[in-house]
Amino acid sequence: MAAILHLGNIDYDDKKLDDSNKKTKKKCYFIKFYLFSLANPCTLSTMESISQFEGLLSLDRAALTKCLLYKTREINKQIIESPLSAQDCQTIRDSINKDLYDRLFTWLVRKLNLTISPLPGSISETFCIGLLDIFGFECFKFNSFEQLCINYTNEKLQQLYISYVFKAEKDEFIKEGLEKYICELKYQDNQPIIDLLEQAPLGIFNLLDESCSVAGDDEKLLNKLRTNHKTNPFFQIPKLNKDGFIILHSAKDVEYLITGFREKNKDEVSKTINHFFESSKDKYFRCIYKNVEYEDEDETKAGSQTLIQKSLNAKFRTQMKALMQELRSCECHFIRCIKPNEEKKPGLWNGSLVLQQIRYLGVLESIKVRKESFPMRRPYKLFYQKYEDLRTFSGTNFIDLKDLADFKDLTRKLMEGALKNYPEELVLYGKTKIFLRNKTFLLIEKMYAEKMEEKNTKALRIQRAFYRFKQMRKIRQIFKALKRFKNFWKVRQEYKHFRKMRKAVRKIQHFYKFRKNHSDNIKKRANCMIIQNYMRRYLIWKRFEGISLAEKVKIIVRNLRKWILKRKIMRDKELSEIVLNEILEKAWISILNIKATIIQKYARRYLVIMKNYEIVKKARKAK
Repeated sequence: MAAILHLGNIDYDDKKLDDSNKKTKKKCYFIKFYLFSLANPCTLSTMESISQFEGLLSLDRAALTKCLLYKTREINKQIIESPLSAQDCQTIRDSINKDLYDRLFTWLVRKLNLTISPLPGSISETFCIGLLDIFGFECFKFNSFEQLCINYTNEKLQQLYISYVFKAEKDEFIKEGLEKYICELKYQDNQPIIDLLEQAPLGIFNLLDESCSVAGDDEKLLNKLRTNHKTNPFFQIPKLNKDGFIILHSAKDVEYLITGFREKNKDEVSKTINHFFESSKDKYFRCIYKNVEYEDEDETKAGSQTLIQKSLNAKFRTQMKALMQELRSCECHFIRCIKPNEEKKPGLWNGSLVLQQIRYLGVLESIKVRKESFPMRRPYKLFYQKYEDLRTFSGTNFIDLKDLADFKDLTRKLMEGALKNYPEELVLYGKTKIFLRNKTFLLIEKMYAEKMEEKNTKALRIQRAFYRFKQMRKIRQIFKALKRFKNFWKVRQEYKHFRKMRKAVRKIQHFYKFRKNHSDNIKKRANCMIIQNYMRRYLIWKRFEGISLAEKVKIIVRNLRKWILKRKIMRDKELSEIVLNEILEKAWISILNIKATIIQKYARRYLVIMKNYEIVKKARKAK
């Protein structure tokens, strides 16, 4: 790429060119000269670009200069070199640049295909998915040779689209055994436009090649085109522009300016130049130029062309022919792109322009094919699977049917039951598909929607009933759980009451046993005391049996005084305990009164602070 850019920077100086050549050049600007003498040629004014170019590609300086300044021909086995004018030198330079770029691009594509190929070392033709991004119709203020080539490409692809879509429609009917129902549709065929451009011997491209091979200029070419195609309905002559012509393309009418057609069409690279580049010292560049992986590889396998075409449009048509053959051998899918406006602005919609494009691109014709024919087509199995609910006969459900079932017969019965009062022409039964008109399809869809609405209504009713059943079951479960909880709570409360009752009974039993034992003990104690009294009395009687009465009195008085003293001590002890308890109680009450007074003091203080907090705050701020 760097070498191509450097070559494009080369400029020429024709000051040293012979006067005879200059005069001839002034007479006819676009004529090539065939001078059979080695006259002084033009000179190269940008030697730095030449040095960069030859250094990058490892070329010989003298041979490169001769290729850029001389035209070499072989006549009667004699090689004749003639100097070129500055304009012709620029043409040769541009042709070399185009050729180098084309070879580089071709080599890169082949290299990529070899890299991603599943078979190592070869380009597989079986594993291929192609994506073709075409130019689109171009119509500018000034249209030249480039726009003609682009629009020619679009015409060829439009023809492919027409043949693919409409012929595919007929093939579909023939495949399904419905030949007599094929609609004979009229559509805009662009074959006359293609013939205007490429049909030999008077096609525009043929006349352009003929003009480039002989002496002439763009004006003579335009006159020749107007003379040969003045009766062609797709060729018009503009009234205001004398240097142009109009072609009525499928998309829209395009006016082309003839100026520069011949010069742009010249793309001749001589055999001498080819041999010169093939003799480069750079092995890598030689492989790229020959479009091969290795130098010893056969060039024919790499796709090199043995036929050298001298014009750009000839190369373009050859490549277009190969592309069309490739596309016709594939299964094509089309994406039609519509330009919303000519100004290339977002959010701007030109309705008439869009309608014109839709009409010219064959979109309306393809819609018409489906609309007037049977646009809705479904395989029997899929159709019966979807519309099974419309059947009026009893039978096995689709889920239970096997793949070997006769879905065509089932579909026919379904349609006969659904369309009793409608003509039979609305439906066609092919070998594998059912064909429906748009009216029939809408009717079936309406019936299907009504059936689905009815089923949905019933389903909603069932869903509501089931939801109600689920809620009731849930409520019953809740009530059952509440009942169990209630019973458990009652059992728990009864158990607690039982425990209280049992505790109370046990207390009563204990108290009863205690009272019973106590009363028995009292009786026993009383009896014991009676026995003790009798025993004491007996013992005292025995003791004082030999004592006098005075001594007995003394003993009695002494014991009586002990008893009285003991009773006094016990009474004093009880009084002291009572007094001590009263003193402690009064002291505790006084302590509680003191603490209550302290608590009241702090509480009143807190209430006063809270009441006067704002006033204190303002006073502090005031300070």
